[in-house]
Amino acid sequence: MSEKTFLFDVTGMHCQGCAKKITDSLLGRGLAKNLEVDVAKGKVVVVAGEGATSMSLKNEIEKLGFKVSKFELKK
Repeated sequence: MSEKTFLFDVTGMHCQGCAKKITDSLLGRGLAKNLEVDVAKGKVVVVAGEGATSMSLKNEIEKLGFKVSKFELKK
């Protein structure tokens, strides 16, 4: 099974603390195998963990207090 990589446009991130909050949550819950957070651009790129979906990732990010304005499967 191939890995799925998603690109999320996220608003409400202001600092590296925000990036750490997202990183710790997604990795800690096993929703992500790897991810990169670009606070300045408002982008989060996630290599999905086993069984994670775009909606489960979006919901987790929003549960942390951020807003996902757009997301897509990265080719």
